Amino acid sequence: MKSLGKLWAGHLYGTNTGNLFLTLQDDESELSGKLRFQDDRFGTVVYEVSGTNDDQITLKGIPASPPIDGVDFGEMCATAYLSPEGNLRGTWETTTGTGGTFVLFPHGSGQTSANASKTGPEQFFTQSETLGALLLGRSEVEKLIETIRSDFDVGRPIVTYCSNGPETTRFADDFLSSWPEDKSLRYLKVHIQEPDLHQVNRVITVEFSANGANTLFVQGVRESWVLGQATKLTNLLKASQSAIITTYKKFGLNINTMILLALLIFLPELENVSGRAIFVGSVAVLLALLYWVHSRFIPNVSIYTRERSPSTLERLWPSLTSWFLGVFASVAAAMIFEMINRNF
Repeated sequence: MKSLGKLWAGHLYGTNTGNLFLTLQDDESELSGKLRFQDDRFGTVVYEVSGTNDDQITLKGIPASPPIDGVDFGEMCATAYLSPEGNLRGTWETTTGTGGTFVLFPHGSGQTSANASKTGPEQFFTQSETLGALLLGRSEVEKLIETIRSDFDVGRPIVTYCSNGPETTRFADDFLSSWPEDKSLRYLKVHIQEPDLHQVNRVITVEFSANGANTLFVQGVRESWVLGQATKLTNLLKASQSAIITTYKKFGLNINTMILLALLIFLPELENVSGRAIFVGSVAVLLALLYWVHSRFIPNVSIYTRERSPSTLERLWPSLTSWFLGVFASVAAAMIFEMINRNF
């Protein structure tokens, strides 16, 4: 096992949360030192720690500071491993029944992580994806959040959402245990981050908006991790994607193209220049109106919060409405042409 550095600082999560500062003496495989824990609620406690540095790192601690009134921190036991980035990540528990996870980062003059010479220059990678039009039920949202958080050790996903009122932000665990009373949501964002190598956070953000874009953003110091997470989440959401509305949002409905082609075909039949101008202007207005109605009333994402899955009608109505609008525009263009042809 490689020798550990002397100075470590980081964060503790679980039944208690707060900041950690650890000083270690590594004598071959025997460890000793002092751990200072700043609890977010109860204040500071100092532990005298000792342990071993074998296949995994084990530390045991006894409180050395005067006890805080009414608070018994108990004796502490922690196990950790040295991550590829050179950080200490692991779990902790005490004799009072508290426990959780923690992460520690190496500090100190001239101190580098265990694999610093192998990581290359300090840099980070980002990947952004624009997602298609989506229909999400409660089970799809739950699966998405669990998939996002599965590759994070200490990061906690945060959910921001709204229906017709103000935005609300909650931890994902609270959101999943007590869903909002609204039958559907018009906006949902899931965000998670945690420290990574070179003091750069690795981040995943997925954002859905009924009247805006559905986007995915991934950041990290390892390109393979960034590309892998982006691909995994994009593929996961494809199952909930509406192909018709997505095609319209990107390219316009194919029927719009048919209208334009029909315009070119029928124009020679209108001998009068003013008739041609009226026809072209009418078709342009129809296409603009079709796009406005589509973007205004057909959501780019539908998120249903009730336990049962969306019904067949709820799943199909956006796509059917898109096609109906396209057919209506085509019929209207044909009627306008016939009227102009008779009068000009």
